[in-house]
Amino acid sequence: MLKSPAIESSPRIARNVVTRAVAWRFRYVSGSLLQGLPQNLLIRGKGREMDVKQFIYDKVAMIRQTVGSGKAINALSGGVDSSVVTALGHKALGDQLETVFLDDGLMRDKEPETVAATFEPLGVRVRIVDLKDRFFSALKGIEDPEEKRKAFRDTFYSSFGEIVKSSGA
Repeated sequence: MLKSPAIESSPRIARNVVTRAVAWRFRYVSGSLLQGLPQNLLIRGKGREMDVKQFIYDKVAMIRQTVGSGKAINALSGGVDSSVVTALGHKALGDQLETVFLDDGLMRDKEPETVAATFEPLGVRVRIVDLKDRFFSALKGIEDPEEKRKAFRDTFYSSFGEIVKSSGA
C-alpha cells in the first residue's frame, strides 16, 4: 500500500482509459451510476472491445487495493479525464477520497462552483481551493506560450503537492 496515494489524471497517461470510459462517465454524472447500462455494452476501438462494466469493476478493485483503509486525494477540473478519475475514485473509496478543485482564475465565470455542484448530488464533496493569486503571479510578464504552459504546469503541480501533503493522504 502506498503511504500517500493520490489519484492523478493526465491525458498522456489516461487517454486510452478515458476514451473507453467516456460513455460511463456521462451516465455517472447524470446520477445513474451503473444503473441502466446494457449488460453487453462494449466500446470498440483500435480492433479491441472493452466490457465497460468489467472495466469499472477492475478499476474500482485496483483503487481499493492500492489505498486500503487510508485516504486518497484527487484534483478535479471538470474535464472528462478528471471527472472519470473522480467518479471511479468515489465509487471505490467514498469518504476516503478527498476531491479538490484548484481555482486558477483562468476559467469561465463560476466554473469551479458549477463543477462542484455537478458532483454534489452524487455524494462527491468538492473543496474549491482559491489559487488565483499564485497562478497570476506565476504567469505575470510571460509572453511565450510554451513558457506560460510550463509556468502553469509547475504552479499546478507544486500547489497540488502542497495540498496532498497537508491533507494527510
